[in-house]
Amino acid sequence: MSKSKPSTFDFLTKERRTKLIILLIAFVFWLFVKLSKEYRTSETIAVVYELPDTLAWSSPPPQSIHVSYSGEGWSLLRSFSRKPIVIKPTTLNAGNVTLDRRQILPFLEKQFSDGVQIIDFTPDNLSLGIDYKLQKILPVKVYCQPTFEQGYTQKGEIQVRPDSVQVLGPKSILENLQFIGTELWKPENKKSSIKNHQLHLLSQNKTLTQKPDVVSVTLNVEQLTEKSFFVPITLLHAQDSIRIFPDKVKIAFAIPLSTFDSIQPIDFELVADFKDIKPGSKTNTLPIQVHKQPSAISNLRFRSKAIEFFIEKE
Repeated sequence: MSKSKPSTFDFLTKERRTKLIILLIAFVFWLFVKLSKEYRTSETIAVVYELPDTLAWSSPPPQSIHVSYSGEGWSLLRSFSRKPIVIKPTTLNAGNVTLDRRQILPFLEKQFSDGVQIIDFTPDNLSLGIDYKLQKILPVKVYCQPTFEQGYTQKGEIQVRPDSVQVLGPKSILENLQFIGTELWKPENKKSSIKNHQLHLLSQNKTLTQKPDVVSVTLNVEQLTEKSFFVPITLLHAQDSIRIFPDKVKIAFAIPLSTFDSIQPIDFELVADFKDIKPGSKTNTLPIQVHKQPSAISNLRFRSKAIEFFIEKE
């Protein structure tokens, strides 16, 4: 016949149970003694402010107060769960307001139970910059630094939705603000479009709030192709009858497919400037300069870098 396993009660013999009870009583007594003593400690407590709807911060207020306090262990234990300090001054107007130690202390005392004494706190005064609240609709500016794989480029402007947002903040800052910017976006080595990428709006001043604070952007990418044609050389500051060679040069450049047919020779201006050529000068060459070219093209090049000229005297 098999023996049954010993139960917990069997394991805790009378002698062992007595020892456990004695240890428990000793622990409770020790805890009572410890919690009856006076202690001193400190901590940093978050601060929140309640402003009327008509006012806003012109500069960020202090976000925390470091408090030193003392009390019996029982009192400190009851104050263990700490909520942010809520500061709601009785009177607030636009301008620079300073709350001194006497005004701050009642807000601190609300955070502690009876029997806890506040010894010190820093800062002992709060400088608050307050202004009238203003609401404004501002356009969104996308900060983007894309790079593309060879043979690809950006097509058109970056699209953003919504293209303007509601901004709330202090009048002194918001009335001169012309746009609200996004976080910097750096898409790399792209050869295909990016649709509906999410970007957060970032304000240089932390007292502003945006609604919404996230926008959706689209970056369109297209392939490049090559195009070439001849462009005549325009002479500047030429006073005598002058013959030049060559009188036109073949140019080549990279161009997006979408604008291939729209770029024509008239969109370019290549010049040779005779301003510094003096009578009797032995120089008979001038560099070719690009005075005008479409912004859509890239990698403009031409084989002839200079012209030769011959002055024909009457």
